[in-house]
Amino acid sequence: MKYFLSSIFSLIFLIINAQSPEIIADLERKVYDNSSQFDTEDLMQLPEIIDVTRYDLYFSLFPNQDTFSGNSHIFFTALDDIDEVTFDAQSNLNITQVQVNSATHTDYTRAGNNITINLNQTLSTGESMVISVEFNSAYSQAASMYKEIQNGQPIISTLSEPFGASSWWIGKDNLKDKADLVNIYVSHPSNLKVGSNGTLISSVSQGNNVTFTHWQHNYPIPAYLISLAMTNYVEYNNSVTVSGTTFPIINYVYPSELNAESRAQLDAVPYFIEFFSDLVGDYPYKNEKYGHCQWNWGGGMEHATMSSQINFGTSLTAHELAHQWFGDKITCGTWSDIWLNEGFATYFEGLLRRNLYGEEFFTEWKQNRANYVMSEFDGSVYIPTNQATSSSRIFDARLSYYKGAMVLHMLRYTLGDQDFYQAIRNYLLDENLAYKFAITDDLQEHFEMQSGMDLDEFFADWIYGEGFPIFSIHLDYQQADNSAILNIQQASSHNSVDFFETKFNVLFVGTNGQTELREFNLTENNQNFIIEPLPFALSYYVFNPYADILGYVNNQTLNTLNLPIDSNLELKLYPNPATNFIYILNPVKINSIQIFDSQGKLVSQKEINDSEADIFIQNLVAGSYILKANTINGVSTVKFIKK
Repeated sequence: MKYFLSSIFSLIFLIINAQSPEIIADLERKVYDNSSQFDTEDLMQLPEIIDVTRYDLYFSLFPNQDTFSGNSHIFFTALDDIDEVTFDAQSNLNITQVQVNSATHTDYTRAGNNITINLNQTLSTGESMVISVEFNSAYSQAASMYKEIQNGQPIISTLSEPFGASSWWIGKDNLKDKADLVNIYVSHPSNLKVGSNGTLISSVSQGNNVTFTHWQHNYPIPAYLISLAMTNYVEYNNSVTVSGTTFPIINYVYPSELNAESRAQLDAVPYFIEFFSDLVGDYPYKNEKYGHCQWNWGGGMEHATMSSQINFGTSLTAHELAHQWFGDKITCGTWSDIWLNEGFATYFEGLLRRNLYGEEFFTEWKQNRANYVMSEFDGSVYIPTNQATSSSRIFDARLSYYKGAMVLHMLRYTLGDQDFYQAIRNYLLDENLAYKFAITDDLQEHFEMQSGMDLDEFFADWIYGEGFPIFSIHLDYQQADNSAILNIQQASSHNSVDFFETKFNVLFVGTNGQTELREFNLTENNQNFIIEPLPFALSYYVFNPYADILGYVNNQTLNTLNLPIDSNLELKLYPNPATNFIYILNPVKINSIQIFDSQGKLVSQKEINDSEADIFIQNLVAGSYILKANTINGVSTVKFIKK
């Protein structure tokens, strides 16, 4: 008989729409929309008349004071004959002194978020100069330097992306110029520790409970990735070897949170680095370090060589680490192209967890991201220019992160693993892009060069176009010879794309559990596919069984047996058996979990308030356990084994 599933899929779609951004576990949250603090146009339209080669940034940071002070020493080379130069300096920064080549200079003006310095001479093309600008500001007025309390201790940390660097130091706050060298010098209380980019050169006591700390970063870096964080950190360090180079992994952790769980999480980082290095090329900063500074802000930020994170869970740690390749080594050339940072980091975090937890987990992971993308009908991965000054649009989880990640997966599905990964390796090694900036066209060019395919239509639909395909699927099955005709009709969720050409898979399942996967290529609407006879009697079929394409199934019919209800509505747990951690994944928000041993005794419980989470189980004795998840839809349970 013919069985219609439109009501089931409509129910699933309602569940999808009920989800909110808060339940997406691996979102790297840019938690402060500092674009509302100033006119961002000031920061993006300065003429490129100089090339900054080096910053020496000095800071005086004392939490018992309401203000901080600093001095930007800006080393640059003229790209044209110039007699003045303009830097980004947001209005909260009070300028106290300007020096040109070490001589005090008073011929400068402030306008908006800029300081323009009249050089009183002509600097010829190719000539170099050093300008120093002293400044101070109240912490409360700086958009990107935060003074807070953690566990009763003061903490000062920075978060500059996208427009905030010039609220706590002065330089070129844009996506056009990377400094080749940055020195960061901080005077601070001796009982506190400062973490920053690059290599720790020295940390010297000055007496009177004051220490002077110097970090140096010797790789090209844009303004928004320069950072510092300071509190009563303790160190938990490790190391890793990549292509014969051993470098440290330096972790600055709150003393109260350095425990067995966080140690186990941080002990996994060397493997993460090895995994990404093997996949797409060596860790980009292997001559310096990698590491973490813990901070109070939700989520994390991929500061070059030393990510800032609220905790060290697998998802967040993998995401920020992946950024060292995608965002830090090669940085999006405009905020419209932010998916080159966030889509890549999200997808590669998924690839790492696929390696840890297996293909079944990865299918669930992709489906959850696809569900969130399809919770609204519009939105492009590429950000229109008139929207690219808003932090909330730049860091839209649905579009920049998850749709960007799913587009990358569809490219991998379309090109195949060999061409997909080789194109990315070529992209990362391109001397015109490596440690510089890239736009979407640069990535497309590398995928096309490697694969020999014309991807204009793909990028037009999936990157610049909005929405996703909505499928109606019908299968006429002939029991006599196990052949069938598959009909696919497609509508678009948004009128910017008429039709999405795509490959897709169908999994055919036999009456005795046999399976066969067939691949098809959808090139036109209302397309029929003749299914060559199957080697078994058909029980049911699954369209897009591994969530390889982004698309919503509006209805699906079969002229034989009923299809099972989508298994994506179940609580899932990976890996099983497990040793140190289990990872739970659920379609809807989990409020809390409880773990019971085989005798029914409660042995662990934890607040979750998310749809997925790492659960630390190293302290449990080996044996069988039941995990009970209290969700917004009731209670779900799953058994697991602790090895």
